[in-house]
Amino acid sequence: MRALRLLLLVVAFCAGLWFVAWWTVPAIAAAYALVWRRRGAALEAMLAALIAALVLLVRQSTMPGFGPLLSTLSEIFPVPGLAVAGITLLLWMILAYMSARTVAGIVGRAPA
Repeated sequence: MRALRLLLLVVAFCAGLWFVAWWTVPAIAAAYALVWRRRGAALEAMLAALIAALVLLVRQSTMPGFGPLLSTLSEIFPVPGLAVAGITLLLWMILAYMSARTVAGIVGRAPA
């Protein structure tokens, strides 16, 4: 059941990131924490955001414009382009975790 819930959360993150925008990551994580008011909901949201971002990054890396994008990013920022992609993954993980933790802190956990 837990693996299915995590898979559905990964699919929701992928769909949100692909079809809408980056701000769906904290929105979906907050909704997940609101529905599943459990202790590990924020960590599950963070893990699902990481998996979804990796899936989308691997998908995008097969596109012909990905290499030039990374080289352009490495010219803009003083780090390699792959590091910028890694920082993006980290950002999505932090967004998911912090929004789920914020909702859990405001709403609280479900009674045991």
